[in-house]
Amino acid sequence: MPRKKITLLSFGTRGDVQPLLALARELAAAGYEPVLAADAHFETWIRGHGVGFARLRFDLNKFLNTAE
Repeated sequence: MPRKKITLLSFGTRGDVQPLLALARELAAAGYEPVLAADAHFETWIRGHGVGFARLRFDLNKFLNTAE
């Protein structure tokens, strides 16, 4: 039976990404194939935990650091 795929979307800082990374790891242990979509600077960290990664094109950190 093929593994069920699931994509988790985290749009924010490490505090937003980390809980979904933990969830993705548990889903993998339960037989799912999780992919965590997040900002590019989280890629190494996420992949380092054995979770698939998809890059979001919106840079939240850049947006948060603008004067507007």
